[in-house]
Amino acid sequence: MSTAGFAPAPRWSHATGRTAAADRLTSAVATVISIKPQSLLSWLDQVVERINALALLEEGWDGEQARPLAREAALAVLNALVEVMWQDSPAPSVVPMYDGGLQLEWHAPGLDIELISAPDGTRQVWIAAASGLEIDNDFRHVVEDLRKHIGTLTRG
Repeated sequence: MSTAGFAPAPRWSHATGRTAAADRLTSAVATVISIKPQSLLSWLDQVVERINALALLEEGWDGEQARPLAREAALAVLNALVEVMWQDSPAPSVVPMYDGGLQLEWHAPGLDIELISAPDGTRQVWIAAASGLEIDNDFRHVVEDLRKHIGTLTRG
């Protein structure tokens, strides 16, 4: 992948409505996430494929009382990614949570990032850097910090 340009992924446009990428994301999740993604954004393909697999989890998937993936959680992480990911960003690990939420994780030397979406779609971000920086806040308050640190991973 080329590292020139570092153009961020398409962003939401409040003036014109959703971007084409956002419409694809919403469509993918609305159809119980049963698509074969074909995108110019490799991270999007990987994340949607993983969410497709997690959408098949049934009640008790952990052998106990874990809940199936909540549609709101899936939509929330996909919408967040559209806001913060760069075109050539590395895909996060996508981990189901016992309550039906999702956790996205990026780990690199000196940097750990987690984006958690609760079943109702509320999102929390945690960032820890070797410099001693630690951020733990609501997604809305740290969008720029998250975009910057994901950009660091992209340029890695």
